[in-house]
Amino acid sequence: MTNVGRAESVASGKAVQGGQKGVSGGSVKKPIRIPTLRELPSVAELTAAVRKLPEVRRNLIEQVKAELAAGTYETPQRIDIAVERLIAELYPGL
Repeated sequence: MTNVGRAESVASGKAVQGGQKGVSGGSVKKPIRIPTLRELPSVAELTAAVRKLPEVRRNLIEQVKAELAAGTYETPQRIDIAVERLIAELYPGL
């Protein structure tokens, strides 16, 4: 096996060099660091983070699903707004 050293690095939480094999142009990606188990958030921290998330608006989801099914969701006005927002995101200050 040729990836034994890499597996050991992943298990130890050390930085792993990504993209070394088969990269065109010879460029190498930045190293990624895999967190150790001690560095991962606890169940209590994850639960607290989930509780901070906004409530799901089921009525809005059901309305959008119904409009999509009926073919009435994509209107020219909504498409124009989406395109304008996309352009603004891709080209800020334009």
